[in-house]
Parts: sequence; structure tokens; C-alpha cells
Amino acid sequence: MPIVFETRFDGSDAVRYFQVSLVGFYLDSSRQHALRCLSETEENNQLRESISAVSFASMTIEALINESAEDLVPEVERRPFDKGYSPFNRPKGQTLVAFKYVMLVEKYKNEEVPEDIKDSIAWLIELRNKLVHYKPTDTAGKIILPPPVETITPHGVMKTIDFMAEPKRIEPPLVAELNTESAVRAYNTARSTALHWTSINGGAWDSDDFPVLSI
Repeated sequence: MPIVFETRFDGSDAVRYFQVSLVGFYLDSSRQHALRCLSETEENNQLRESISAVSFASMTIEALINESAEDLVPEVERRPFDKGYSPFNRPKGQTLVAFKYVMLVEKYKNEEVPEDIKDSIAWLIELRNKLVHYKPTDTAGKIILPPPVETITPHGVMKTIDFMAEPKRIEPPLVAELNTESAVRAYNTARSTALHWTSINGGAWDSDDFPVLSI
């Protein structure tokens, strides 16, 4: 972190900073919750552990980005970087977190982010956002029915929909996405992102510190 000391000559206290990184703690917490999710048999407990694994995994990536940005992104570029504004210009449809990680790697380290890591981060953050920015229409299950049928009558056009018709498809609710598979995938996403960053930036972590999980 570039700011290690700051003060004002107005009688207020001076501040000296010392950084305590939470990236490793968040990643290990995601792993522990994913492991508990794997061993759970009760549905509500499994859901709870899956949500926790997803939450800590997304916190891992955001903490990694924010800590690294302190060192790499010049102060004058910090706000547009944080918001995805010009000159960074986040592409439409890309999550801000995934975009910021790509910018850190490609703009400031002159490396490339593998597509699987981009896709995994996007999946994780979109799932996390559904939990944090809770919208009933987004989290509900959806039964997709055929469109209304128009019938010409002497009195005009009558539109009817048959609720007994065979559904075109059924989209499961959010809770169906929160299971052992998503818990493990969330942890593995945070793990692969952290190890990718370590591989290009240097650091003490290796794959043995945080073993990959499988179902």
C-alpha cells in the first residue's frame, strides 16, 4: 500500500498505516465452508454453507484486487479504475470485479487473463450479486409458458393464456444454484484467481497452500 503515513498541519492526529491482508483468511474460510457443505446432508445447513463459501470466495477476489490496486494503480486513476469509467471503459455486460481484475493483469502487469478465469469470476460475482442485491423476480423459480393466444370474437380480440399448458421450460430458483457444486466451484474460482495473480506477481502461495476441491 503506497500510503504509509499521512498528516495534516491543522492540529489533527497523524496516521501511520500497517496493512493486515485478509485475502488468505477469506480464501481459507471459503474452503472451510465448502468442505462443510460437502459433508452436510441437511438441506438448510447445506444451503447456509454454500452461501458462506460463495460469499467468502467473492470477498477473496475483491480483497485481492483492492490490495493490489493500492500498489499498482496511480492515485489519479484510482476512482475511474474503481468505477470502470474512462479511460478504462468497462465493456457492457462485464461485471465490475472481473473487469478490474483483467485491468490489473493486462494494463499494469502486461499479462493475459485466461478465459476460464474471466468466466469463473463473472459467474461467481453474478451469483454473489443475486444474493446481496436480492430481487424476488431474479431469485424466484420461473415456469415459462407459451404466449397468450389471440381469438377473434364478435366483440373484438380476446387474449387467453392456458396455465395448464405444458411449460416450455422451467428455470429453477436461486436456492437451486446454491449447493455443493456451487460451493466447491466458488472456492476453486477464488483459489485459481489468487494463484494466477501469484504466478505473475510473485508471492508465497502455491497450489499446496490451498488444495483444489472436487465433489
